[in-house]
Amino acid sequence: MQREAIYFRLLFRDRSFGPVSTIWNAETSRQGAILASDSSTLISGLEKNYEAGPPDAVKFIYGTIGQAKEKLAPSLLGQGIAWSSSKRLISIVHAETTDEVAEAARYGATGIEHVASIENLPDDLVSLLVQKKTFVDPTFGELNTALTLRHVDDAKRNEILQQKCQFIRRLQQAGVKLAIGTDAPLVLYGTGLHDEFDHFIKCGFSPAQILAFDTLNNAAYLGQGATLGQIAQGFRANLVLFPDNPLQNIETLRKPTWVMLGGQIVVPPPREQ
Repeated sequence: MQREAIYFRLLFRDRSFGPVSTIWNAETSRQGAILASDSSTLISGLEKNYEAGPPDAVKFIYGTIGQAKEKLAPSLLGQGIAWSSSKRLISIVHAETTDEVAEAARYGATGIEHVASIENLPDDLVSLLVQKKTFVDPTFGELNTALTLRHVDDAKRNEILQQKCQFIRRLQQAGVKLAIGTDAPLVLYGTGLHDEFDHFIKCGFSPAQILAFDTLNNAAYLGQGATLGQIAQGFRANLVLFPDNPLQNIETLRKPTWVMLGGQIVVPPPREQ
């Protein structure tokens, strides 16, 4: 019998594993990623990591990347998502095909990553994503990096990206909730987010839409919609000030004047008294 395999990442509060993917080596695997071969190893691994955390979210690598050479059985994905829901955790699914998106949505995943790299989604699946209120993260930058690694020429690259733009706009117009992510380190940390904004601009999204995806939607995606993503009473005072209006010039987001965390300006750092 083929051995089913999965890696998933647990994102812990107040912990940092550094800029390393948790699917590549045994050491980072022990810190938060689990290779599950059956229901027993899946659930026991989840429970062990939960006791050590708890995590903010569970990411399921539903494919054959890194050391996960064999595709996870759909039943194990379903069990993992159900376990996450029972613990009120966010479940994030790395998907590579239309069928994988469909299975993740049917099992109730909170969100699905890398959808811009998938060929297309039929209308009934788009309707399911809307019905399930599943968040979709295109990660155009990850797609662009993949095209570079495949040595796709500029003309073909632009053609593919334009097709993906039309695809993602179709999802948004149908009512699918879009989120914005980068899939670092396949794209650069920090500036990769702004590059992702640029991809959305090229797709015809307005700065106001992009900012809504990156604040309101991203906060809701992470289960933090009651405290993050808005400037309002009762929300955390995590703010960034820019020299220009990003609704008119989104490039100003690359040049913050200051950053406030919890009501305190932390960048630039306060001067010593």
